[in-house]
Order: sequence, then structure tokens, then C-alpha cells
Amino acid sequence: MTVSQWDAAAISLYRRFCAGDVTPAEMAVELPPIWRFRSDRDPLHGPVAWQAMVEHAGYFCWGPEGGRPGRRPRRRHRLFRGAVPQRRQGMSWTTNPAIARWFAEHRQVPAEVGLGRVWVAVLEPSRVLGYLHDEREFLVDATDLAVQPWTGPDSGPVVRTRRWIADYVYW
Repeated sequence: MTVSQWDAAAISLYRRFCAGDVTPAEMAVELPPIWRFRSDRDPLHGPVAWQAMVEHAGYFCWGPEGGRPGRRPRRRHRLFRGAVPQRRQGMSWTTNPAIARWFAEHRQVPAEVGLGRVWVAVLEPSRVLGYLHDEREFLVDATDLAVQPWTGPDSGPVVRTRRWIADYVYW
């Protein structure tokens, strides 16, 4: 699909969801690739619609074999996010601060490139909504989440980040 096709798919899925035409199992399969490949301009205009659909799916995992319902983590997780300060409480978080750093440095709107930083938070299992394997990305409920600037070193070698970037395609 092209970018516009992924955005159209997001809008279509949301309309079906609002009409009650998507089961949780269907949402767990359909939502993750749409989330992953949607454009930067966010066709649903914010986290409310996305979070409602993710919560409807129930906790899911998305990896090479596709999307499937999964078991929610049982313990708290320390997660990282690369973003500008005003978007530090977004839905996408990772276990790897090197990946968060890459997002902070490269995946901001043009006017904000260079203004991003790495943020850290400890999340209770109930806030963790889904997991996407390719970016080690957790989708979370970040409502009123206590988020702090990360001051520690990146974990994992930069080589891992480079390999991850080589597999990562944005339009």
C-alpha cells in the first residue's frame, strides 16, 4: 500500500470500529500494520481514536507472523520515547533508548528536527496496550503519565540501531 492507502485504511477501520463492525480479534490483526505504516500526518488526528481501537483489540503482539492477541505483561516496564517536549506523552514507546534517540533526532516534523530528546517512564502493566516487534514498540496509555528526560546512556550498541534503521522504511 502507498502512504495514502494506509491512511485510507486507518480511516476505514476507524469508521468500521465506530459502527461496531470490527471484533477485537479482527482489530488485533488489522490495526498493527495500519499503525506501523500510516503517514506522519496522522489521518485520525490524535491519540483518542487510536487508543480506543487499540483498547478494543485487547493486548496484542505484532511480528513477522502478523498480529495476534497476546498476554499483557505482568510487571512494570521502563520504556523510552523519542519526541519533542510537547509530544513526550504519546502512545509509542520502546525498550531501547537508542531507538528512542533515533526517533528524537530524525522523526519529528521538519520545524522540530533537532528539538527532540529521549524521555523515560515506568509503566504499569495496565497501561501497556500492545507490542510491535519490528521497532520494539509498545503502544501505551500515556494519559497523565509521569515522564522524565532520560539522562542515562543508550543501551545496546549503535550497530543494532543501524541494522534496525536499514530494515525500517518510511515514505
